[in-house]
Amino acid sequence: MDLGVCHIHLDGAKYHFHDTNKKPTTSNRIGEIKQWLQANGYGISVSSKGAGHEPTKPELLAHVKNIDHPPRYSIKVIAEENGGHIIFKTPPYHCELQPIEMIWGS
Repeated sequence: MDLGVCHIHLDGAKYHFHDTNKKPTTSNRIGEIKQWLQANGYGISVSSKGAGHEPTKPELLAHVKNIDHPPRYSIKVIAEENGGHIIFKTPPYHCELQPIEMIWGS
């Protein structure tokens, strides 16, 4: 039985939303940063020292910082792949928007 598209409402807890394609940070190795840039269609020729110069890790991270890359949450990917379901997220720390909180609090 197909119920069609479901509207899934979740609270804003961080553990519901895992970014599957996070931007690299200083803890990533230079090879991982380059791989992320290439996989997401961003160039790695960011060096200001001219052609043939291999960009340094700080140069690559500065380039990554300037990229407006939206998060890709695993729960949203799963919902879309399994019938185009829609995920709604309420803001964190707003228990008045969660009806179940009234039951738990009594």
